[in-house]
Amino acid sequence: MTTTPPPPPPNPIPYGCLPPYLPGSASLIEQLDKRLLIVLRDGRHLIGILRSFDQFSNFILEDTLERKILEGGVYAEVALGLFLIRGDSVVLLGEVVASSTTTAGGGGTDDDDDDDDG
Repeated sequence: MTTTPPPPPPNPIPYGCLPPYLPGSASLIEQLDKRLLIVLRDGRHLIGILRSFDQFSNFILEDTLERKILEGGVYAEVALGLFLIRGDSVVLLGEVVASSTTTAGGGGTDDDDDDDDG
């Protein structure tokens, strides 16, 4: 007598919908087309728009800048263009939100303002 295996349980996630949490590098799907700051093992800081990634967390960044931190909280940015980053060299990544207090290449602090408004 042969028995048929039971049917698989129904998928709780409807087709075409993303679950609230994706394991592994699939969770990077939410970061696609957003500006990211990536810190590499060699200490470089890269900022660019995430265009693609794979299962090894290799990234393709567009409009990439290398941010070089100088003394006193001032930084300089070097344009690199399209950049491929190997996943095992990434230490940290996070989304960069544009701020009205910082300008490209102008440094990250407002301490030297000479405003007399308060």
